[in-house]
Amino acid sequence: MTEEPFVSGPHLVHEVHPEMGTALGTLWLAVTRAGGAVGFPSGAAEQDVRAVAEQAIEDVRAKRQ
Repeated sequence: MTEEPFVSGPHLVHEVHPEMGTALGTLWLAVTRAGGAVGFPSGAAEQDVRAVAEQAIEDVRAKRQ
């Protein structure tokens, strides 16, 4: 059995990973399709979910709330 790597906790980052919007959109889409609550109806269009995820990441980059 392989041991899990030790993770010391969250760390401050100064830049958002370039693929974070894509990853967040994928996660939100999967949660939405599974019936979870991330603010979209179950039949939301993929491009709509991804656009909101990309905008959220842009807001983080710009340090907007």
